[in-house]
Amino acid sequence: MASINRDAFDGSRELIGQGLGNIVAGLTSGLPGCGSFTRSALMFSSGGRTRFGAVFTGLLALPMLFLMAPLVSWLPMPALSGVLLLACVQMINVESLRLSFETTRSDRIVLLITLASTLIFDLERALFIGVILSLLLYIQRSSHPIVRKLSHNSPLLRDVPDRPRGLVVYSIEGSLFFGAIHELERKLTKLEKKEVRLIVLHITRVFWIDASGAHALMLFLERCYARSVPVILVVSNREVRETLRRAGMLKDLSEGFITNRLKDGINLGIDLLSRISCYQEEKADGVGTSCQIANHRPASPNSAQDRAASGQKA
Repeated sequence: MASINRDAFDGSRELIGQGLGNIVAGLTSGLPGCGSFTRSALMFSSGGRTRFGAVFTGLLALPMLFLMAPLVSWLPMPALSGVLLLACVQMINVESLRLSFETTRSDRIVLLITLASTLIFDLERALFIGVILSLLLYIQRSSHPIVRKLSHNSPLLRDVPDRPRGLVVYSIEGSLFFGAIHELERKLTKLEKKEVRLIVLHITRVFWIDASGAHALMLFLERCYARSVPVILVVSNREVRETLRRAGMLKDLSEGFITNRLKDGINLGIDLLSRISCYQEEKADGVGTSCQIANHRPASPNSAQDRAASGQKA
């Protein structure tokens, strides 16, 4: 009803208020209270727009309770149920139902199962089933992060210069938590089988990561170093970067191998590959090398990136 009337609504605040009220009612021998959708729907469909509508409803029902109680007792129950059904029909938002049914498959499943549950169980259990089902579907979607290799015509590489052969960009999107680690490791292992010289790992679209996700990325980086494949990490989210730092993943990475923008990461990769190629050519000609393998200050003399670059030089 708040969405129909375009009013601000805070469900947490309402639950806290009802909970505190019931606590006080229990301590003072009062009756517990709760919200009534049927009464609110009937009041709303009758023209009520504020909380005072419930107050005036109670004030009008009080004299009728004493004056017309004998007559009201003769009203058939189907007549009362008809009033409630009419009020409920007027509260159905057909456009919202159409949107939920046609948008995604998961929304359609939740809608149909919740609707069927209202016919089998009571309303509270039906709503509980709908909420639990929505959570399960969300967890199922979150447990499948998107890991893909960016092609040359990708929108993310629109402003990026042409990449040399052997430089690939891998993008990871989604939340990396314990439930998504198996799928993440499977996809990363599949990418490792491809012949590459340098990897730019773009995780800017990873908005949350836990210890399991950081550990999976660390294993991927170590396996790349073992193959003498340098990795440049592109991460702009401060929380994700701080989590990786606390997990120890950034200890072996030099400052030049961590960037905030994908374009900077690819430029660093191009520069690194050109320096490695320069070194290999001068070494093949027997000329003293004047090429610098990387334009950064190493974090430590034995960093994993230095070992990877040294492996490519050899």
